[in-house]
Amino acid sequence: GIRVPVAADQSAVQALHEMGIIIPVSCEQGLCGTCVVDAEGEQAEHRDHCLTTAERRRRVALCCSRASGDCLTVHL
Repeated sequence: GIRVPVAADQSAVQALHEMGIIIPVSCEQGLCGTCVVDAEGEQAEHRDHCLTTAERRRRVALCCSRASGDCLTVHL
């Protein structure tokens, strides 16, 4: 139930870390899937290389993907 603003020059993982919410990361390029969480994936601009098309509907790689609009809902 919290909102975390993500600046244009940072990843969602970086913004969450600044708020004290630690998301595990490894490659930070969307290859390994370490940072993948459940989300409203249809709200995301997916930039990863680890999720299938079906997975992208309900998951997101926070190290590289962005909201496609004003908001991206993730379930941590």
